[in-house]
Amino acid sequence: MKTNFFGTIIDGTLQLDELLPLANHSRVQVTVISLEENCRRWTEALAALHELRRTNPIATGLPRPSRDELYDRN
Repeated sequence: MKTNFFGTIIDGTLQLDELLPLANHSRVQVTVISLEENCRRWTEALAALHELRRTNPIATGLPRPSRDELYDRN
């Protein structure tokens, strides 16, 4: 079983938002990802993408091809 659960760190202990559907003494693997850090990294990446689009626009100056021109198989 693989699923995502959310929780909060309180005094160095992970407190989950809901109970796990596992038997007592089940062995599990835990990966902790800080939501704040993850959100900050996505925000920085999106800002870099917007800056890239602003500084390097893709504009040919040519009219857009019609559907027939796009699918011309000659």
